[in-house]
Amino acid sequence: ADGGGSAGNIAVVRDLGELDGPVLVFGGAYSNLQASQALLQRAAELRIPPSRVVHTGDVVAYCAQPRETTELIRSSGIHCLMGNCEESIGVGKTDCGCGFPEDSACNDYSVNWYAHVTRELASSPHLREWMGSL
Repeated sequence: ADGGGSAGNIAVVRDLGELDGPVLVFGGAYSNLQASQALLQRAAELRIPPSRVVHTGDVVAYCAQPRETTELIRSSGIHCLMGNCEESIGVGKTDCGCGFPEDSACNDYSVNWYAHVTRELASSPHLREWMGSL
């Protein structure tokens, strides 16, 4: 959530400095707003500040509430890595980049949720830009 970004296909490494105290690392929020809220609330209860929370990617996926979940993660102040979902949305790809076999049920499902996410974020270019900047 702190900007940074990648230059083309070149990964940018961000030094988080010395993390003194517990660190919370999680990934795959997958558009689940309620679970993301609960996790961030638990981090606060455990006195783990946003500077020591890292999301490993895939803020969106599998329908649910992609716009709201992305807003929450983005505004929370936590560190966020670019997963394949952020990369695909951020650069405007037509699929999630999951690499499922064409004839698989997983591919069929991913086509549907990716279309949902794309529609939900269509009116939020700042979120798509944020994803592309991770």
